[in-house]
Amino acid sequence: MGLSANDLRREPAAASAETPPDFELPHVPGYEIVRELGRGGTAVIFLARQEALHRLVALKMILAAELAGPD
Repeated sequence: MGLSANDLRREPAAASAETPPDFELPHVPGYEIVRELGRGGTAVIFLARQEALHRLVALKMILAAELAGPD
C-alpha cells in the first residue's frame, strides 16, 4: 500500500471510518501517529511522522498474535 499525494494533503484525523469506536491510537516512541490508513484481519496501518527524520511513513502494527501487545 503506497501513500498518494492525497494522503499527504488531507487534514490529520484521529482515525478512519474503519477504526472501531473503542480503538485508541497507539503511542510509538519517535513517531507521531497522524491517522489510520487501513486495517485487515491481523494488522492496522497508520500514517505517521518520523520525528528524527521529519518524514511521513506508514507504520504497520500487528493486532493479534503471540508478540502483539502494548509494547
